[in-house]
Amino acid sequence: MSKNILVLTQPRTGSNLLCRLIGSQKNILNLGEYFGCSKFSVSLHTNILSQYINSNFLKGIDLYKPMLSKIVSSNSYHNSIMNYLNTNILKNYILFNNHCVCLKVFHNHFQEQNLNVKELFECFDVVFLLYRFNILDSFISFEKCMINDIWSSRHPKFNKKESPKIIWDLNKYKQFYETQVNAYKYYLELLRDIQKPKIVIEYENMSRQTNKYLYLQNIFKEHNLFYKIPPKMIRDPIEKQSPEIRIEENFINKQDFIQDYKSVKEIQYNPCFQKID
Repeated sequence: MSKNILVLTQPRTGSNLLCRLIGSQKNILNLGEYFGCSKFSVSLHTNILSQYINSNFLKGIDLYKPMLSKIVSSNSYHNSIMNYLNTNILKNYILFNNHCVCLKVFHNHFQEQNLNVKELFECFDVVFLLYRFNILDSFISFEKCMINDIWSSRHPKFNKKESPKIIWDLNKYKQFYETQVNAYKYYLELLRDIQKPKIVIEYENMSRQTNKYLYLQNIFKEHNLFYKIPPKMIRDPIEKQSPEIRIEENFINKQDFIQDYKSVKEIQYNPCFQKID
C-alpha cells in the first residue's frame, strides 16, 4: 500500500490505535501527531533533524534551523515549536523519506499553526476521518488523561482499573461538546472538496472489533485500496481492557452528574454524523 495517509480527528478518538494499525504496513511510517507540540512531537522532529544531519541533507537542516534555535533557548519549547511547523517542512520530509507516511491532524492544528489546507491535502493520497460518536465518553476520557497524563493504553503505567475519577462540570462539558461539533463540521466541509479516496471511521465500530487488522483490511478493500494483515497479529492493548463500568462511576461527585444527566443526554452524541453509516 504505497499511499500517504492523513487522519483528520480529535483527541480521545482512538487515533493512536488507527495510526498504529495503518503503520503496521511495511512501507508506511507512522508520524503520529506530527503537528503537535508535546514532548513526543519534539522528539519526532529532533529525530528527523538527526536523519538530515547524518545524510547531509542541507535543505532539510535549513528548514529546521528556526525550530532548533527555539528548542535550545527555551525551557518551554514543546509549547511553542508549533509556530515553526508547516506544510513545507512536511513536504520536504516526504520527499526525503523512502517510505510513505501516515499522520493525524487535530482541528486546533489548522487554527494554531495556520496550516495551508490545500497544500496539506496535496501531500496525501488517502484521507481518513475518524470520529467518536459518543462525545460524553470522549470528554470523560480526555479529563482523565489531563489528570494522569497517560494518553495511550500502551503507556507502561496505563491501568484502566485504576483510572482516576473526575469532577463533573456541566458547563465544561458543554464547551467541550461545542468544540467537538465545530471541529467535525469543519472536517466535513473539507471532505466535500477533496477529490481523492475518503474513508470515515467511527471509533465505536473500530474499538469493538475482535480483529482490528481484518476490520481495517475490509475497509481498505471497500475503497479499492490494499492493506496487508501483518504476519504476526498481536492483539492491541485496547482489547485487553476491562468492560466499561457505569458512566456515573467515573465521577467524584456522582450525584451532580446524575442530576444533570437529562440535559447531558440530549447533547451526548455527535449530531454531525447522525446520518453517516
